[in-house]
Amino acid sequence: LLATPSPDTFLSAPVFREAMATHLLLPSPCCQNLVGKTTGYRNTMVDVFGANVMCATLPFDTCRSCHNDVQRGLVARANDARVEVEAEVFGLFRDIIPAAVLVEGGGLHTVRERSGCIPDLRLGFQVSFRDRRSDYIPRRGRPSGNPGDQADPLPAPRPAQRLTQGPTTRYLAELKCINAGPSRYPRGEANSRDKQVDRRARALPAEYKGKLAPIDQQYYQTAPGVTGPLVQRLESLGELLCFVVGAFSEVSEDLERVIRAMAESRVLYLSRESGRTLSDNQAGLILSQYRRRLSCLFTRSAASCLLSRVGHLGEGAKECAARRRVAMAEEERTRKEAEAFYAAHVRGRGRWAGL
Repeated sequence: LLATPSPDTFLSAPVFREAMATHLLLPSPCCQNLVGKTTGYRNTMVDVFGANVMCATLPFDTCRSCHNDVQRGLVARANDARVEVEAEVFGLFRDIIPAAVLVEGGGLHTVRERSGCIPDLRLGFQVSFRDRRSDYIPRRGRPSGNPGDQADPLPAPRPAQRLTQGPTTRYLAELKCINAGPSRYPRGEANSRDKQVDRRARALPAEYKGKLAPIDQQYYQTAPGVTGPLVQRLESLGELLCFVVGAFSEVSEDLERVIRAMAESRVLYLSRESGRTLSDNQAGLILSQYRRRLSCLFTRSAASCLLSRVGHLGEGAKECAARRRVAMAEEERTRKEAEAFYAAHVRGRGRWAGL
């Protein structure tokens, strides 16, 4: 919010008002005239902060647009840092899924089902990753809410190290954007050092295995609790980086590590290009620039998503979405009809071909 406006950090007036209200924990300006109106989802009402609007199931892909904006921003920063990057990684498990279920009418119907799971990103770094902090996985038991209790000491800062280039190490990454709902931001944990975004990130590896394990059990007769071929492939691909962006633009531990690694990769690239080693001050400027641009991106995406979802409340938006689904279904039917006509034209029409 304090960044100088530029093509990468610009915030429009409505977006800036929403972002500033969220930062100061003030009521949302765009929801003031709609407070008390039903969202159309589980009998919830529009609240003054817009949390119910962000958590409701509404027509149109506003949340997916927010996710894709963040994904494109990370890809842009990776390209700027000369980091190997691939978005929407298809085909990682397709070769070990039985071919009989991949054809039309098989057990797996959609493209995503036939792919097992599709990671959002695959990144290749030539710099070493920093380790996660010691309290990334908290101890068992609820954290104490007593202000007098002593918290665990923070780890000592690592001394500055000269960057060295090594072989490319590739990682799969999954990106999630969470909203300020009761499941992600429960009450009574204000004094806990366990961040909500880290709690969500720790659940992602199990969700990946949960997508692949049913395929192993159904088509490879793998017993429950036994690692099947697809889960073995996932484990062989190395560490899964879990990127989570919170409702207040905070990020998970892995995303912070990746931002730092991107900045270090950019420093290595500039050092090779100029033929001299960059100073620590110049490396710090690059890291601060990446953090500032991505922070503005996260804030702009979340505020734009809320502004878009406010316009999708009510029965009119549902009727509009229904008309769009009918139009899309008609377009798909027309496309399949054209494909069938062309296939019949190429193959010929059997004994009627000469008529």
